[in-house]
Amino acid sequence: MGNESAKKMHVIARVNYKLRMMAIYGLSVLFTTSMWGQERLYTAETAITLITALLWPHVLYFTLFLREDSYEGELQNLVIDGFVAGMAAVICSFDPWFVLCAAGTLIINTVVNGGLILTAKVLLFALITAASLQLYFQNGWEYVSNPYSIVFGSIQMMAYWTFIGKTTHT
Repeated sequence: MGNESAKKMHVIARVNYKLRMMAIYGLSVLFTTSMWGQERLYTAETAITLITALLWPHVLYFTLFLREDSYEGELQNLVIDGFVAGMAAVICSFDPWFVLCAAGTLIINTVVNGGLILTAKVLLFALITAASLQLYFQNGWEYVSNPYSIVFGSIQMMAYWTFIGKTTHT
């Protein structure tokens, strides 16, 4: 059954699984470093966000086995990725490097796989999620500059762009 399921899985779904893991794990490190040395790093919201992020690629990939059309399912998963990015942006108080890296990851992945209309949907979904959660929690805008997020943000962007370039080139 494992071999038959792998044949039915669309190539975009298989490739995006690897890309999503690379992006999520890199963004998780950046997410954590953006709050380094602050008490909010040790909150339940942060723990839930990190656990969700670490399980996210695997859950999405394995749900595609249940779908008849794994390509359409993967396009829907890209939209849902916007929700996770919007949620994390609020939790880390819109750290500019995190937001830049998360938006860059969403943009390149959706442009390559679904075009500009899907990209607009994903970014809109991420913005609506972030704005809704910000209003719901009413946590005031608080930006704490952190040099770690600059370093890890730069590393994450370069690593992800290199990885997606290598993956799409071969």
